[in-house]
Amino acid sequence: MILRACALALFTLVALLPLDAQTSPSSGPSFGFPTLSRTDSLADRRRALVDQLASTFSISQHLGDALSTIPRERFLPDYLRNLAYEDSSLPLGSGQALPSPSDLVRIAQALGLGPADSLLLYGRDTGYAAALFSRLVSAVFVIDLDPGETKRDTQIYASLGITNITSSAGTSEVSFAKNAPFTKILVHGAVAEIPPALLGQLAPGGRLVAPLADPSGFQMLVMVHNTSPTLTIQSVGKCFFPTIRSGAGT
Repeated sequence: MILRACALALFTLVALLPLDAQTSPSSGPSFGFPTLSRTDSLADRRRALVDQLASTFSISQHLGDALSTIPRERFLPDYLRNLAYEDSSLPLGSGQALPSPSDLVRIAQALGLGPADSLLLYGRDTGYAAALFSRLVSAVFVIDLDPGETKRDTQIYASLGITNITSSAGTSEVSFAKNAPFTKILVHGAVAEIPPALLGQLAPGGRLVAPLADPSGFQMLVMVHNTSPTLTIQSVGKCFFPTIRSGAGT
């Protein structure tokens, strides 16, 4: 409840800001850069997107390499693959969507991902984020709410030579409790409040990032820092993620 109150205060502060101060490089599912001919290869478009992200954010070499080598199109249906390197959220049907690359960059920076980290990722359509962040941390543990996505993503990881992702399908937020505590946790979907079961698995000094949504649908990325014995929370900026229902299997 304390975190929910803090989040509501942050929503209020953001709402009072001038419009240009609220705007982030990816605040919703609008189609933007890069502007390339449809005859350009996906590899060309990927390079152009990475260059654009590098000019917008101060991304690390490791994150730039991950963006350059993980094919986003592998996590999209065939009819959307031509749009894989638009910097936008892409609808996947049934109310689901793949988050924009710039949202994932801001998440990676807010989490401060590094080679010694263990990352717990909870939500829907987690495959691309898991693959991307697997290049930055020692281990990724994925709880995907869609069993079908888990099976497909596991096959993609194997084809890409990724060996440090462990996946579980289902709604339980404590599927990997035996591997806790985690230094970093990502809630991959908008929630009304941060699930206590996930907070309970956050290591001292660790960080958790989640998209919080208010009743009107406004979303904001927040970062929770476990400064044991207290928690601090700060805004990372606006975002767009499909809503998920948490706590259904703890």
